[in-house]
Amino acid sequence: MIYLDNAATTQPSATACAAIQSALTDCYGNPSSLHNFGLQAENVVKHAAKTISALLGLTQGDLLWTSGGTEANNLAILGAARASVGRGRHVITSAVEHPSVTDSFAQLAAEGFDVVTLPVGADGRVDTAALADAVNAETTLVSIMHVNNETGIMQDIAALSAAAKAKNKDVLFHCDAVQSFGKHPIHPNQWGIDLLSASAHKIHGLKGTGLLYARHPARLKPLFHGGGQQKGIRPGTENVAGIAAFGAAAAEAFAQMDASLAAVSTLRDELLRIPARIENVRLNSRADGSPYIINISIGGVRAEVLLHALEAEGFAVSAGSACSSKHKYSRVLVNHGLTVKQAEEAIRISPAPANTPEEAAAFTTALDKQIQFLRKYGGVRR
Repeated sequence: MIYLDNAATTQPSATACAAIQSALTDCYGNPSSLHNFGLQAENVVKHAAKTISALLGLTQGDLLWTSGGTEANNLAILGAARASVGRGRHVITSAVEHPSVTDSFAQLAAEGFDVVTLPVGADGRVDTAALADAVNAETTLVSIMHVNNETGIMQDIAALSAAAKAKNKDVLFHCDAVQSFGKHPIHPNQWGIDLLSASAHKIHGLKGTGLLYARHPARLKPLFHGGGQQKGIRPGTENVAGIAAFGAAAAEAFAQMDASLAAVSTLRDELLRIPARIENVRLNSRADGSPYIINISIGGVRAEVLLHALEAEGFAVSAGSACSSKHKYSRVLVNHGLTVKQAEEAIRISPAPANTPEEAAAFTTALDKQIQFLRKYGGVRR
């Protein structure tokens, strides 16, 4: 089976697995305990934080460990908005965010916040002028993702943050970087990012481990209450093994970033030829987007039927975000300008550096074969 669903999750690397094993067997103490076992575990957590902070070039703020990208996004959005009610209740996001972001803003709306949801243009991007126009004196938070988890379209975070802060210098800018952390360069200091979310299992780390970088941690209200760990902002015993693996995976990913981007870009170039080779296939991604995510709609063929057909051919892809795979169609794709029908016909291909050009070519051949079969015998919309 050839795995092409790395935007959903990645195979843990040998380096990450070694870090997990060491933490489980050698540093199994509670990092809050005062004895030597606790100190060893605490040092593992501190080492991972130091490693990731250096990789991101952070000079201030804290890294808060979470259970994953979803919790990190919730803590950033709900925590920042609720902590800033004294300055305003006006918050801004885009129409193409991950469900953990859109649902957090829906919760804020239910609490009486004024939520502005910006559309994207034909290029799938948020317009900087439109964002600037939306910001006012009461705006406390803007949340825009870096790489879209369904299309791979990239937002110009530096320009968007600058536009928002030029209008209101006190605005906090949150970036969901779950699909870009460790894959694309990210510069929180230069880009004006105050809050940044990332997840370990997208870069060959362990599921159930995420982080939130907070430039101003005091401007967050906690979602949980308990033992006071992580300055009380995210209490609860830290997942030492997951954090150790996250630090190891991040160090490896950043060290190999250029080579990985080059390798995956070669695969992307092969996959981008699919619409020219197969009739009635629509490219929903962009050639200048992230090469790690390619989204296409197969005219007339139901995505769920095609996925099973491709699995029988030995390929694993998805019908979109794993977090929204049980829905009939993707809201994100519709907000990118697709019809409901096109969204229901969309599949996401997400390669990793370990995949080969030969595998990409074989996938294209298998895709063509199954599309022709399904269009002739089944899986076609009548």
